[in-house]
Amino acid sequence: MSECAYKAGGLYIALLHAPYTGKSFKAVVDGTKGKRTAVPEPGLGDAAYSFRESGREPALLDVLKDGRLVQITAPTVATGRQAARAVLRRLG
Repeated sequence: MSECAYKAGGLYIALLHAPYTGKSFKAVVDGTKGKRTAVPEPGLGDAAYSFRESGREPALLDVLKDGRLVQITAPTVATGRQAARAVLRRLG
């Protein structure tokens, strides 16, 4: 697996290159959510879930696209969605 990351202010984006499948992506989602509810994000990649911001904790998004995993930490879910769309456009 290889990973590249970008960080600016409250936004952090990690792109993991590995052969992710629906099953391994589900394991990532289950590991991310902790006590938060995973909310499906239709229209982002092959599958995507957001985890709402709560108190001081930022919002999280996990997105699967063509076997790659994009993980985004953002101040809000809306900001995370915008970042995800920008990353996914670059992935093709």
